[in-house]
Amino acid sequence: MLAPVVPSNEPERLASLERSGLLKSGEDPRFTRIVSLAAKMFKVPTALISLVTEKEQRFKAKEGMSGNATPRSTSFCGHVVARAAPMVVEDATQDARFFDNPLVTGPPDIRFYAGHPIYFEGQILGTLCLISPQTRRFSEEDAETLASLASWVENEVRLNAITQERNQLSGELEVAHRQAMTDHLTGAWTRRILPTQVASDVSRRTAVHQASTAVAVDLDCFKGINDELGHDVGDAVLVELVARLGHNLRSNDLVIRLGGDEFLLYLGSCPLEEAEKLAARLLDAICLQPVVINDELSVPISISLGIGSSNHLELDALIALADDALYDSKRKGRRCYSSRQFYR
Repeated sequence: MLAPVVPSNEPERLASLERSGLLKSGEDPRFTRIVSLAAKMFKVPTALISLVTEKEQRFKAKEGMSGNATPRSTSFCGHVVARAAPMVVEDATQDARFFDNPLVTGPPDIRFYAGHPIYFEGQILGTLCLISPQTRRFSEEDAETLASLASWVENEVRLNAITQERNQLSGELEVAHRQAMTDHLTGAWTRRILPTQVASDVSRRTAVHQASTAVAVDLDCFKGINDELGHDVGDAVLVELVARLGHNLRSNDLVIRLGGDEFLLYLGSCPLEEAEKLAARLLDAICLQPVVINDELSVPISISLGIGSSNHLELDALIALADDALYDSKRKGRRCYSSRQFYR
C-alpha cells in the first residue's frame, strides 16, 4: 500500500482548515444535501465531503458510509491533497497504490473512487469524493459535473467561515470594542468593520480569483424627511430600514452603516444573479410599506441600490464599483437597483 505523502505547504493548509471552522461545527444540512445529490447523480452508494487533518480524514458530510473518520495513511483523499488535483481510480484492485489498501481488501471494498479537491484560502482542505464497490468508467463530462459540485461545497465553506468569524468577533471582543464596531442607533455594523473582517475576506477571495459582492444602499430623499418631520422621525426611519434589511438578508450577510443614510451590504460570495434577486426583494420589503411611528405618523420610504461584483478588485475598489451602480440607479429615477461587475 502506498500511503499519501505530506505536501510541502502542510502547515499553511492545516491553518486554513482550522480557520474554516469546519472542524468545530457539527453536522450541517447544507453539506449533507450536496453529498446526497452527488450519490444520486452518479448512482454510487457512497459520497463524502472529507476533511484531511494531520492524522486522519474526517467526514464533514457522508452518504452511505459508517463512522466519522479513517486514518489519513490509508485514505484515498489524502492522495488528492498530496497531488493537488482531482483523482479517479476506476479499479482499485488494478492500481499499484491501492490494491492492498485495507479499504480495498476489506469494507467498504472500494473499487471505484473519484475525488475533487475542496479549496479555501487557496489551500486544499479535503475532497468531495465518490466511492463504489463496483468498477466503473468516469467520463470527462462526469469530471466536469463533480467539479461543479465541488465549487458548490467551496461556496458553503466560505459562508461557514465568515459566520464563524462573525460569531467569534461577537463573542471575543470586549464590550467597549464591540460597541465601537456597531452603530448605537440602528444596531448595524459601523465602517470600522471594513478594514478588518470584510477587507480580509475580500482579499482571500481575490487571491484565488473568487467573486465578492457588495450592495450600496441609499435612502431616497432622506434629507426631506429630516427637514419636514424632524430628526427623531428620521432616526426612527433609519432603525426600521436596518430592521427590514436584516429580516430579508441571509444570516451571513453584513449590514454596515457608512454614515447618515448610506449603508453597505456585504454578501460575500453571493453570485450576481442571486444578488439581483435579493435586491428586488429588498425593494419590495422596504418600499411597499410605509414606516409607522407611534401608531400615528405614516412615512413612505424608498431606497436605491447599487450592486458591485468582482473576482479581482480589493474592498475599496469593490465599494466604488457598487457606488457607481448606485449612481446608475439614481440617474434612472431612484427606487430601483443597478449592477456593475468586473471579472478577469
